[in-house]
Amino acid sequence: MKMCLRKRKFTVVVAAFLMLAITVGALTGCNANTNKKFQEMSDFEQAKIGVLTGSAFDLLAKEYFPEAEKLYYINITDLILNLKQGKINGILMDEGFFTPLRWEDDELSFVEMDNIPETEYAVAFPKNTDSEPLKAQMNEFIGKYTQNGWIDELSQKWFGASEPESNIDFSQLTGENGTLRVATTAESKPFDYLKNGQYCGFDAEFIFQFAKEYGYALKIDTMDFGALLPSLTAGRYDLAISSITVTEERKESVLFSDIYYRSPSVMEVQRDKAVVDESENSREEIADLPYLGESQQPHSFHPANFQEPFWLHELHLTITPFYFHLTAFSSQVWLY
Repeated sequence: MKMCLRKRKFTVVVAAFLMLAITVGALTGCNANTNKKFQEMSDFEQAKIGVLTGSAFDLLAKEYFPEAEKLYYINITDLILNLKQGKINGILMDEGFFTPLRWEDDELSFVEMDNIPETEYAVAFPKNTDSEPLKAQMNEFIGKYTQNGWIDELSQKWFGASEPESNIDFSQLTGENGTLRVATTAESKPFDYLKNGQYCGFDAEFIFQFAKEYGYALKIDTMDFGALLPSLTAGRYDLAISSITVTEERKESVLFSDIYYRSPSVMEVQRDKAVVDESENSREEIADLPYLGESQQPHSFHPANFQEPFWLHELHLTITPFYFHLTAFSSQVWLY
């Protein structure tokens, strides 16, 4: 009986230390990624990349960073928050989206993605014959206002070093030619967003000027980016505008206007991150790991990183058929 109990105790201890090794390895791998300073495109090959759900950057991330871990968020605000908290290493985005960070703080910077093509934006319409006249008007508008320099002036206004004043007066829209139902996000700063309850931004001024030129009123509805094109194809809106990238896949379900804005792709990163020499990871460095929260995506385990013994003052192991929990305490290590 005593031998049987000793075998069980030995098995539990071995299992506990195996799981501890795996957990520490995972955290060590996380430490290497979280604290690394990213300086060029190749640095993101094994990184955690944040992607806006439903955006064209999802396809670009899969194409150019196939080995990286992609984490998806429904709006830009969540992406930036998780980047600042260290839950992701970078956000693949258009350089235009980086503009508001110049307005507000200097916590973040970006790395140029030299091998990724420029992002091209257009207005989207339902794919039916009824949309053709409106699409033709939009293309006429884009051509005219590109040629006279107004779109360049609008770009300089909204992608500059400081946030401009918004001066859209929707009461000027007479609506003699009808009301356009417009789908947008109002969360794609500086393209379109809400400030003091006012719809503003590059896309906001763009669609306002179009409506004014052609005698339309606007009924604007906001939604998550991933809902824009499905709402459009369902026939609930006449057009969608919110920094929508033109892709071959999207062309199968919607019509696009001519391109009205182009921008290089960048990877948004935290400005200041110390470079970690992974070969010198130690017990002391493990203690400095940030707590990533319960919402953090699962990490890949790296047992090979567990190379040194970790002296534990206390170990708790709970095992049931459907639950495993390990908690370790020491003067240098806290694992939850």
